Amino acid sequence: RLGIRTRTPRAGILEGVELLRRLLKPRDGGRSGLVVDPSSTWLVRAFQEYHWDESDDGRRNERPAKDGADHPIDALRYLVTGLFLKREAVRERRW
Repeated sequence: RLGIRTRTPRAGILEGVELLRRLLKPRDGGRSGLVVDPSSTWLVRAFQEYHWDESDDGRRNERPAKDGADHPIDALRYLVTGLFLKREAVRERRW
């Protein structure tokens, strides 16, 4: 209705989480490729609370828990996949 078009590469949750891990991992100089400013308290707290669902037998599932702490991480994951993953297949939506 507003005519806002969004384009995102097709990427699974685990692929985006792995991309975040690689960006946050310290490099040779000791700094990561992605730095989270400490004043971003909502995002910092989300990183601290982010966790994986467990199955009934106590094993970790392949998807993160969807309990609220995932929302800021999801937003960051969407950003980095859009910036760093170059794909032929792109999902386009109108809002």
